[in-house]
Amino acid sequence: MDNEELNTALYKKMFAEQERYRSWLLEQPPEAILEKAYEYAAREDLLLALEYNDLSDKEAQALLDSDDAMKEVFTAFECRETGYMDEVFSCVESAAASLIREKQLADQFPLYHESATYARDHGELDDYRASRKANIACKEAIEIAIRENYHDNRLDSSGIRAVMERFGIDRVEYVLANTVQYKDWDERFSRSNREWAKTIPVVTDGNDFIGDRRTAFVVDSHSGLTDLFVTAFRKEQLKMRETPSRLSIYDQLRRPLPQRSSTPKSKAGMER
Repeated sequence: MDNEELNTALYKKMFAEQERYRSWLLEQPPEAILEKAYEYAAREDLLLALEYNDLSDKEAQALLDSDDAMKEVFTAFECRETGYMDEVFSCVESAAASLIREKQLADQFPLYHESATYARDHGELDDYRASRKANIACKEAIEIAIRENYHDNRLDSSGIRAVMERFGIDRVEYVLANTVQYKDWDERFSRSNREWAKTIPVVTDGNDFIGDRRTAFVVDSHSGLTDLFVTAFRKEQLKMRETPSRLSIYDQLRRPLPQRSSTPKSKAGMER
């Protein structure tokens, strides 16, 4: 066999070995499957690497002669020092930094209610642009929350609260009202939510030549699911405004600490 044939034969062999491993794994109890999840994913990646790369004749033949080439390759991978965990942690840091930037943007640049024309005429374009950027980020966060929190015909409210804490009640309200107003023709939005949206002033921003700039932060999810989000948001909004301490963990941390009593309690008197 030439090199191409050797590598093709090796790929088929390792593919079959991975299929046998997968079949065996699916017969195991859930706890065992979870324990082997990393190994399965790594073996899938190793198989993918082999699909797009070729070994030398000697290397390919050595693995072809092995009773379980996939196991041999995974063992070598597992024992090798790599920067994989550094890459994983780098992704964690990147996500955290992105959230910090979003929070800083929302804190430093409040919701801007005027149009680009008004902002230009009044020297407030920086405020307009920063607020619009935050509106778009908020719209994208809502789409993710809908996608990740809709299960079994219901929308988990934890995703809604997370978006509200990241962007603030006023901005989420503005983005949702803008969405419902823009899709007022869509009867998948309840009458109640359409009437609610009309009570939120959303300024016209654009013209026939450049189009409507507000479309940039219209939530692009299924209208029925977006309607569920709006309804759940309105309920959470009412709860949060009735109990301000729930508005935001960030806001709670910024509040001054209560004055300590000059007479400390004894350990015996403390509640457990």
